[in-house]
Amino acid sequence: MALKLDHKYVDVWISESVILRELKMYEEALKAVNMALELNSKNFDSLNSKCLILEDLNQYKDAIECYDEIIKLNPRKKKSWLNKGVFLSRINNNKEALDCFEKVLELDKKHINTWYFKGITLVKLKEWEEALKCFEKVIKLDRKNIEAWYFKGICLAELEKYDEALTYFSEVIELDPQFDAAFASKAVTLNILGESQKALEFINTALELDPNDIGALCNKGIILKDLNEVQEALDVFDKVLEMDPDFELAKEEKEEILGKP
Repeated sequence: MALKLDHKYVDVWISESVILRELKMYEEALKAVNMALELNSKNFDSLNSKCLILEDLNQYKDAIECYDEIIKLNPRKKKSWLNKGVFLSRINNNKEALDCFEKVLELDKKHINTWYFKGITLVKLKEWEEALKCFEKVIKLDRKNIEAWYFKGICLAELEKYDEALTYFSEVIELDPQFDAAFASKAVTLNILGESQKALEFINTALELDPNDIGALCNKGIILKDLNEVQEALDVFDKVLEMDPDFELAKEEKEEILGKP
């Protein structure tokens, strides 16, 4: 009888934590789910709820430990390995993150999200060739994955395959005309290829879509500098530094124009 009561109480605490989480009362939700885990430390639903709440609170290290508990209960739980890997990547434990992604791929070679996040982690490590393979795998499994098309373009650009990169950025823009990062990346690539006037059009579109993109704004300054629009470039770099006084690239570009050492 006591076990049944405990089970009921676990469900009550889990339900309460779910409601509190929906209300964005994350600290209270965490307390509720911890009460459920005091009654049954191996309840999968409780552990999973706790992981989600810890993510909401940006407590990634605690979330990783929570996923470890789930993995102990079920080492073949692909989503737990994946989420653990994502959180490890967020705290820049990228090598460990890759190990987690490999665990998922051992269980399921066609797990699209794992190939994608493996690619993202490899991008962070600047392992462009390996990252490229991951995004190609994602595209093969899901032709409509716009993010994978975009990051394939990024990898190609980093590998100095600029014409190929442009093809992918153009494809992303065609699929999603609101994808501001694709406009910005296409602008940077065009500028590298010496097509600065055309690049300016694309960077302006990127900034229309997201006026607060400080990276795109700084790139606009660089494009203007390359077009010998010196005063306009300086005005842009000043605006970047108003937004973020520590933005090093804008400082360097401005100093170069002004001839400062």
